[in-house]
Amino acid sequence: MEMEKYFEDLKNIEDRIENEIDKNKKRKNIYIRYASYETTHKDGVERIIDNLDDVAIEGYVVFESKEEPFYGGPKTKSYRSKVLKNPTWMKVAVCAEQKIRKTRDFHHCFLESFKFLRNEEIKGKSVKVYDFSMGS
Repeated sequence: MEMEKYFEDLKNIEDRIENEIDKNKKRKNIYIRYASYETTHKDGVERIIDNLDDVAIEGYVVFESKEEPFYGGPKTKSYRSKVLKNPTWMKVAVCAEQKIRKTRDFHHCFLESFKFLRNEEIKGKSVKVYDFSMGS
């Protein structure tokens, strides 16, 4: 029973992400697996906290990832998001899905977090550049 609730919570989060990525229900595969959540104990049962609407990073942000020749093969390409302001975890998950498709690294599909790379000046704005921390 305890694990059923845990996996039910996880399924609800993944359904929300899938619905955001594929609003028109045209994609056959959604590759992102969300692992950037915390858990809590309620009535002795471990539950997942849905944090998709929480701001993940404050300020102006860009996500980028280099091509992945080993995992992505010859068609791999680098990914770079547009400039985002105060992206939520949902937006980070959507960008991570785009990154997976662009780099073709379908092996590392678990969004765990992100890591700071550098600051950039873009159109007069100070923008933080991050890469995803993806697990397999």
